[in-house]
Amino acid sequence: MELSSSKEKRWANELEELEKDLRELQKKLPAHSIRPHQWKSIEDLEERIRDLKKKIQQNQIDKK
Repeated sequence: MELSSSKEKRWANELEELEKDLRELQKKLPAHSIRPHQWKSIEDLEERIRDLKKKIQQNQIDKK
């Protein structure tokens, strides 16, 4: 993914940070006893990651 604008670079940095947060959260949680609020935290991070990836892709498409 080639990033040219400062906006895209910010998004890429944010994306990297969100993915890192998600990995860390998943490591902390026991697989056998996750509470609903913990699932919600994971789902929220995954949704933010998906939305940001779409925003980056759309921005690259729009530049073509």
